Amino acid sequence: MSNRTLLGIIAAVAFLSVGFSLGVHFGARAPQPPEAPKEILKVVRVPEEDNARALENHNLRHQVKALQQKVEQSESAMNERADEAKPAPPPPVEFPRDVPSSSLPDGFREVLAETIKTCGMGLQVAKVDCTEYPCIAWTRATDPSVRKFSMSGCGAWKSAFPHGERVVGKTVHAPDGSVTRYFAWMPMPEDDVREDVMKRFDQRRERAEQELGIEN
Repeated sequence: MSNRTLLGIIAAVAFLSVGFSLGVHFGARAPQPPEAPKEILKVVRVPEEDNARALENHNLRHQVKALQQKVEQSESAMNERADEAKPAPPPPVEFPRDVPSSSLPDGFREVLAETIKTCGMGLQVAKVDCTEYPCIAWTRATDPSVRKFSMSGCGAWKSAFPHGERVVGKTVHAPDGSVTRYFAWMPMPEDDVREDVMKRFDQRRERAEQELGIEN
């Protein structure tokens, strides 16, 4: 074997040894796959003062609710006592046997029609209440130019009802801005039943306003 051939073999062996060493080195440093993150359980301790405050708030809410119930019960009891304390409304007044025909339902309507026709107050009959004595006429003003409503100069009314009258007016404002005026006319009876009639007037007025839809 010549020296040249021997040198070539030695060089090849040396090259293979270096390559093997480098491969082993890089193989040992190859990156590893990442590990999955581990779940961490944290325990949070609530301060005892927060627990005490929550319990206190809970108890306060219950106390407030109990007080509200007591107030409602007390108000209900007071309303019941107030209703019991209210005097019972007087009974309806019956038509006297000797009442003139103009005060009876049919006669009253005739007088009312003649009054509206001849006394020039621009009124329209809205309701006539003759469920008890005396009859009450509810009228609606139809002429906005009329400012005075009085029976003092109306002969048809005054001759039929000489003892005067009770007059109540009510102004109703509609959502569209229009205004309607209502008047209740009740002939005053003679003195022997006048007090009973006046006690009944407010109840009768309230009922009529509800039926006419003008209670507000």
